Amino acid sequence: MISSVTLWMTEIAPPSIRGILVGLVGASLLFGYASSLWVGYGFYFFKSSNAWRVPFVFQGFPALLLLVLLYWLPESPRWLMLQGRHDQARENLLKLHTPEEVDVEFLQIRTQVEIDKTLPSSYWAMFTNRNYRKRTLIGMGTFASIQTSGILVINNYGPMIYGALGFGVETQLIYAAAWLTLGWGGGCLALFVVDKIPRPKFIGYGLLACQACLIIEAALVANFAGSDNKTALRACVAMLFLFVFIYEFSLDSAQFVYLGELFPTHIRAKGVSLGCGTLALMNVIWLSAAPTAFASIGWKFYLCFIIPGCFCAAIILYYLPDTLGLPLEEINAIFEDEYRDSIAGIEEGNAKGSFSDKSPKEVVSSE
Repeated sequence: MISSVTLWMTEIAPPSIRGILVGLVGASLLFGYASSLWVGYGFYFFKSSNAWRVPFVFQGFPALLLLVLLYWLPESPRWLMLQGRHDQARENLLKLHTPEEVDVEFLQIRTQVEIDKTLPSSYWAMFTNRNYRKRTLIGMGTFASIQTSGILVINNYGPMIYGALGFGVETQLIYAAAWLTLGWGGGCLALFVVDKIPRPKFIGYGLLACQACLIIEAALVANFAGSDNKTALRACVAMLFLFVFIYEFSLDSAQFVYLGELFPTHIRAKGVSLGCGTLALMNVIWLSAAPTAFASIGWKFYLCFIIPGCFCAAIILYYLPDTLGLPLEEINAIFEDEYRDSIAGIEEGNAKGSFSDKSPKEVVSSE
């Protein structure tokens, strides 16, 4: 589901606000997580044996609403082009973009699709083709790096962490729900800046800021966990709250935006699925290790996030390409793809009228 939504949002969004629209994926996820925890907290006080059933019923309403609204959601123009439905693709572009952009973008998409049909598109090619492999490793590596922030463990074992700090069950549940609610606020604020800051800087500095919070958290837990120092215990909680705000502001939404932008149309679905698959794999690795690690080494488990997290942030800042504001078809030039000059030059050529009477294949051959 996450892969499909990220893919669809990436392909229908105008370049100038693509970060905002795709960033809604992360913000919406947090809204759902936070809502579920508040519902769970509310039903914690119901002692009936059937109390657990009602939250499951609540989960069904958004899904039913989505099923109803699917009928009115426009199909991706790029997918329609791949299916040879050019007229419908143009109609959808007119609905989704300003009239001034449609002609240029239609020609860019159509030309790129003609090229894509001649290129390999298997999972094998994504790891054997040099340009595809670079995109794939960046996408999977970015998702793996962001998960070294420790967000998965804190999210899933938050009540256990609060319990280890000496807080009661009811307080643990309140903190966990409030933690995600604050994170949702950070995700919403990110929508105002995600299309203004270069992607690698937004992600890299955000990851470093998260590690700074974990360093302070580890020091506080090492010295005050299990003590009666209420000020120190509150500071531990405050660091976790600051951590999630930074994570949701700079990392959660941005990772989905960046992932969808990396791949050309014919392998974008596979690329996004590999990125989201990496997220699931990291989920399994970190969450399987967390209970034993917390019981065995305590606060030192935070070092397993801090050290690789800082290393990954440096790589993101200095080596990853920026895709901010570029049409999806022009991002190919960053990765030195074949025919990149033909695609990137269409906007200029169209403005001069040189491509106006040519088919996509003629545009490519003319180069």
